[in-house]
Amino acid sequence: MTPSLLLDILTFALPSGFLSSVATWLVSRRKRNNDLLAHMQQSIDLLCEKYNTVLQENVALRQEKASWQVLHEELRLKIDRLTKEVATLRKNINRNTKAYESIHSDKASRDTTLVDPADNGRMRRHETGHKKFDTATNDTSTSRSK
Repeated sequence: MTPSLLLDILTFALPSGFLSSVATWLVSRRKRNNDLLAHMQQSIDLLCEKYNTVLQENVALRQEKASWQVLHEELRLKIDRLTKEVATLRKNINRNTKAYESIHSDKASRDTTLVDPADNGRMRRHETGHKKFDTATNDTSTSRSK
């Protein structure tokens, strides 16, 4: 390139604003790219903050879940223990009820209760030798054998 050609191009380009528009386009393009990068970086920072917040909540919820699981297991063990205790108590009650009924039925068979028509429907014990309170005479006497 010759210096005169270069001088002709510059004389044509400078007054018309061609070079200034090319320079402005190059500078504004770089600024747009920088603005885009800055906006993307702001978005990334915001997403990182939200991620950290959610991560902290997640950790807190996992700890709470672990404590609930421990409580659940403790309650399950207590329920199992109480269920066994209830079963044992039921067995004891049934055994004691049967023993009571057998003692009571043996006593009832030995101490049969009869109504003496001569006593106006009052109950008396048969062959026991127990003292009986006679309401008619306010007297305690040994019951009679029949």
